[in-house]
Amino acid sequence: MVEAEGTLVHPKLVEVARRHGYRSFNELQLRAFRVLKRRVNAVIVAPTGYGKTEAALFPVLSALLEEGRVEGEIRALYVTPLRALNRDIFARMGRLSSDLGVSLEVRHGDTPQSVRRRIAENPPQILVTTPETLQFILVNPKLREALRELEWVIVDELHELTSSKRGLQLSIALERLEEISERRLCRVGLSATVRNPFVAGLFLTGGRYFEVVEA
Repeated sequence: MVEAEGTLVHPKLVEVARRHGYRSFNELQLRAFRVLKRRVNAVIVAPTGYGKTEAALFPVLSALLEEGRVEGEIRALYVTPLRALNRDIFARMGRLSSDLGVSLEVRHGDTPQSVRRRIAENPPQILVTTPETLQFILVNPKLREALRELEWVIVDELHELTSSKRGLQLSIALERLEEISERRLCRVGLSATVRNPFVAGLFLTGGRYFEVVEA
């Protein structure tokens, strides 16, 4: 925890995380923080309940705190194939993000039209979505413009996507995001059950350099 406070995450994040029940970070999370602070692509592999979401999102939150908020820019995408996981991420991270002054929204196929309009008119800094909805986001003119400053793409349940049509669509979408964004993307994959992290990393990054952080 001392190391995390001193060098790996923003002090305000440490303070707010404590209020939300995070008393310490485990070794997996500390190793992930080190990798992602360098903006290195990563595959994070650990059993369910090990804190993979925090391992990926806390460096993003820390970076956003360091840079300060700019309206109308989506800085991070959190992509998961499961809508229930969308809601879980929002429930776990939504209030913490709000307390940090970082905007986070969820958009998937069941999102009400009023919320979709709000997201398009005032894009959040972090957007949680599904591979299918990401395809629609990419062709929305307002959201495409908001993705020009995108820096982080987190793909949860990576094992579900590596050998499927949904995964193929996602691979294409990731390359389109590379073209849209004016920043260098950092891609982060999360999985509890992926058998071969190296193959999963090649899928995630399109052959770019990455590191494996495994419990």
